[in-house]
Amino acid sequence: MIRSNYYPMLKREIPSTRYVGSKQKIVDWIWENLRDLKFESLLDLFGGSGVVGYVAKINGKEVIYNDYLKFNHQIGKAIIENNNEILTEDDLKFILSEHNFDYPSFIQDTFSEVYFTDEENKWLDIVITNISKLNNEYKKALAYYCLFQSCIRKRPYNLFHRKNLYVRLAKVKRVVFSCSSSIFGGSEIYPTPETTRPAPMSPYALHKSTGAEYCRLYSELHGLETVSLI
Repeated sequence: MIRSNYYPMLKREIPSTRYVGSKQKIVDWIWENLRDLKFESLLDLFGGSGVVGYVAKINGKEVIYNDYLKFNHQIGKAIIENNNEILTEDDLKFILSEHNFDYPSFIQDTFSEVYFTDEENKWLDIVITNISKLNNEYKKALAYYCLFQSCIRKRPYNLFHRKNLYVRLAKVKRVVFSCSSSIFGGSEIYPTPETTRPAPMSPYALHKSTGAEYCRLYSELHGLETVSLI
């Protein structure tokens, strides 16, 4: 649980992210529907990327940010609880340089050919070790936050649930999904226009409809060209 101080900021800059589930694209709409309510504090119970709490903070509200995941805790500490600390050029130079430290090889040994290349895994071991040696907790959180965003951007279509380094290395430009007209349910119009609203009426049709929705989602979020064959 992280609590921000009452701290109206001078300018509104929402950090960009590819975090799946982030409310970044609709946070303006959310705030437009909240701004006229009379309240001084906001509980962001499932904080995630922190963008909702961050917008409330920069509009002068006290924010209580909560999330179960430790890396999200670092996000909350970096952009919600932190008010003044920034990463200087010297900080970045220290973080990104290799020093005379006894660097571990945990990521290299554990995740070889899973998410990142061997060279990238070595770099991650180095950078994480350097971040851990920063003396300021907010600078640490900011550095981790930047590292998280970098890792997400490097992943193909933001997929971390399985081994898929080959997708990025293969430079996939288009995905063709074998869909089915069954997603339209009991439509009486044949051929059924593609603009018809899906209404699956069987497990098979639901499975196909979900696949088509995944294609649409990754096309909109990440610019991947997709084709769903009906």
